[in-house]
Amino acid sequence: MTAFIQLRVVLLCGLLGYPAVACGKGKEGVSVMVPEQASRGELVEMAVKVRPSARQLDYQQREMLGFIHFGMNTFTGAEWGTGKEEPAIFNPSRLDARSWIKTFKDAGVTGVIFVAKHHDGFCMWPTKWTDHNISRSPYKGGKGDLIREVSAACRELDMKFCIYLSPWDMHEKSFGTEKYNDFYVKQLEELLTNYGPVYLLWFDGAGVDSKVNGKQTPFDWERIFKKARELQPDVLLSGAAPDVRWGGNEMGRGRETEWCVQGITASSRLFGGNDVGIRAKDRNLGSIDSLAGKKRLVWYPS
Repeated sequence: MTAFIQLRVVLLCGLLGYPAVACGKGKEGVSVMVPEQASRGELVEMAVKVRPSARQLDYQQREMLGFIHFGMNTFTGAEWGTGKEEPAIFNPSRLDARSWIKTFKDAGVTGVIFVAKHHDGFCMWPTKWTDHNISRSPYKGGKGDLIREVSAACRELDMKFCIYLSPWDMHEKSFGTEKYNDFYVKQLEELLTNYGPVYLLWFDGAGVDSKVNGKQTPFDWERIFKKARELQPDVLLSGAAPDVRWGGNEMGRGRETEWCVQGITASSRLFGGNDVGIRAKDRNLGSIDSLAGKKRLVWYPS
């Protein structure tokens, strides 16, 4: 079966034209705690002290990354799967990961995000932690590993390799319980130790709360992000994560002004999920008035 492959270049909006912006000491950025009842003038003074980390600045200077979503949905035609699809459905016959990456490189893109697992839970690498993975498909006689193929192509062509790992998993039975944190961390460990450097991890926000998935899942974000930093200190954490936030829509629309300094209600540096005092869909996000009543000011680009 020959599948139609769509390579989508996704513009990841950031701050443009900022060569004078400096990082904090070392590689980490600078955030500022906000005292209670801070005046508007005080908020202005604190906001200008916030600085990006080295990883955030590098990300924003790239301006654009590529995005590849090739998986079970390629063969079913569905946007979101159900987790009940048979692995045998996944059976590409003329897949050439190198040609994907070369297409992006020729277009001037410097890094590519590859979907390792979407919401249906089907894993594009032979993970030890679920049978719902590529080794149970006919691809390469059960010896296929698309994470290895794409990461190898990125290294060969000097491109940054990035991974999308959906927190939502419709197939995994432990999803919705504390045990799912163990499952998710083990999958992260595989991806961050077996495939070389990973530039960015995308933790998609879909399904991280009960509004979409129907289950109030107790994600241990601090543990998840701490493990990622432990295994690869320079990896960017994007999406429902502390380095890069969701832009607020999936229609290519931006705000009139997009601020990188944001006010959050979380005190931890490794904050996650969607409950940090930021309403991603707001048209006014990051203005001085919107920072009032927050606990901390952080560099948090779109």
